[in-house]
Amino acid sequence: MAEVLGCVRFPLVSKTFLSKTVRTEPLIQDNPECLKMVLSAMCYRPLSLKDRRDLGESSRPRRKKHDYRIALFGGSQLQSCRYFNPKVPGCTYIFATGAITAISFTETPFNCGTMCLSTGSSALDFFECYDIRTASWQIKTSMLMARFSHGSVEANGLIYVCGGVAGNNFSGRVLNNCEVYDPKTHQWRELCGMREARKNHGLVVVNNRIYAVGGQGALGGLVSVEYYSIADNEWCAASPMPWRGVAVKCAAVGNVIYVLAGRGELGERMPEILEYHIGTDRWVATCKNVPGSLPSNCLICVVNI
Repeated sequence: MAEVLGCVRFPLVSKTFLSKTVRTEPLIQDNPECLKMVLSAMCYRPLSLKDRRDLGESSRPRRKKHDYRIALFGGSQLQSCRYFNPKVPGCTYIFATGAITAISFTETPFNCGTMCLSTGSSALDFFECYDIRTASWQIKTSMLMARFSHGSVEANGLIYVCGGVAGNNFSGRVLNNCEVYDPKTHQWRELCGMREARKNHGLVVVNNRIYAVGGQGALGGLVSVEYYSIADNEWCAASPMPWRGVAVKCAAVGNVIYVLAGRGELGERMPEILEYHIGTDRWVATCKNVPGSLPSNCLICVVNI
């Protein structure tokens, strides 16, 4: 009896039903362990969050199970979307059509610099944000250094920009420079530079660390990987990728970084999807059926289905 009741999530049951029906049931009254479960559930709602955590598992609401997918938008077919499921062995892509309307963020989306084709493919320090409430763009404080082909991520409410190119496509300098923007103060602050200058690299946040993956340096494609410790303001080396590419697209789910799209030094696309396991500092190739129509200029993000 107790084993069966242990599978019931009592906080989801009406307190009146527990009190007038379940509690008065003779089978419950005669079993001290079962009666304790019911009484704990009846006391659950008035308790503080700390006290709730001290109760047994059967008196807690079910935790929401996250079912993450990595979404890849655009590419050669601008209105396409593909989903990669990290839980499925191999690679399962779902092709969908339709105009891409929006990608939701917890904070206001920001646009940090880019290539400016109208001025000869040169870098910008331009920085703007899009307010979804007013459907308008707002110009913010310029970055400390003009750049393009950089990586940018959000972590702990701050926006980090790393690497890229200063100048233009013809005489530009690959950067290791990093800076961070605080939306509350509207100020940029320079950070410790990366160990290796890079552009077109992957940039993801995992466990309060920012990982810079691959990309292109001054002498060509990179296999190197490094991470920035936000707490220590320091870059540290990680295990190198088993593939050399001049452009990389990646995303993180849990403690695993997935490299799903990229371009090699000869223009070839990535032959297989790669996984980097942070806990073991190891790379694993998961599958070889990378879609040929998935170039390195796609947009990639993690969504919770």
